[in-house]
Amino acid sequence: QSKSVHITSSDFVINLYLLALPIIFRMLFFYCEYHSLMTSIVNQALAEVEERLNASNLQMILTNRAESGFVMADGQLLWRVLENLLVSVSKYALPGSRVYMDIYDAEDKTVLEIKNMSKDPLNIDAEELMERFKRGDESRNTEGSGLGLNIAKSLMEVQKGHMELKLDGDVFQVTLFFRKA
Repeated sequence: QSKSVHITSSDFVINLYLLALPIIFRMLFFYCEYHSLMTSIVNQALAEVEERLNASNLQMILTNRAESGFVMADGQLLWRVLENLLVSVSKYALPGSRVYMDIYDAEDKTVLEIKNMSKDPLNIDAEELMERFKRGDESRNTEGSGLGLNIAKSLMEVQKGHMELKLDGDVFQVTLFFRKA
């Protein structure tokens, strides 16, 4: 006799947060100031998700116009931010399109901007999209919990950085602001 187990989306979200507790604990109690080389960590994250990006036939275009590229960030947390964002890109970008990653200086910040064309229409504003990702929208029919953007934003805040979302038609843009090292 077989038994089936029904897992609700709230159970899934709770389990996801339980898995994230070690990271959260580290962020709250052991965060230290680090100097990290942005391009090195971006290249590492790109290599890590290369298979997923290739499966969607996405062409990555990386431009680095930052003077030094060193930022005040924990390399592991920065890598996690980039991994979450690039996995989201691999899931939600229009297959066969280009993804632009630009690194540049803006006053006392180093900025990383990621832009891509969404495979589905984005008929909501950026704030609503972030809230949808925060609660793990049940209406989405693709893989994943949808919490990647919210986790990335929280990790940026722990590092005293900032993350912004912008939607322009079907163009999705996330901008990360880091303090220069």
